[in-house]
Amino acid sequence: MANGDLPALFVGHTEDNAWLVGDGVNDPNLAGACAAMCIWAAIEHEPGIRELADLPVGWAAERNAPGAPWHRSPFRFAD
Repeated sequence: MANGDLPALFVGHTEDNAWLVGDGVNDPNLAGACAAMCIWAAIEHEPGIRELADLPVGWAAERNAPGAPWHRSPFRFAD
């Protein structure tokens, strides 16, 4: 997602007010799979993220494909 090759399919707004953006393909736990950027840079790559500006802390949104509707739900890290 960070290089613009894949669309954003997951956005999380963590309890510490960080934003997570995932492509639903790459495992973020693997070395080199993550990049740090400001949320505005992510929106530049994927304008659909802008729809989630009101996503509350502790919530996440997922969608099946670019342009598909976002589905919101409470978020927590997997154990």
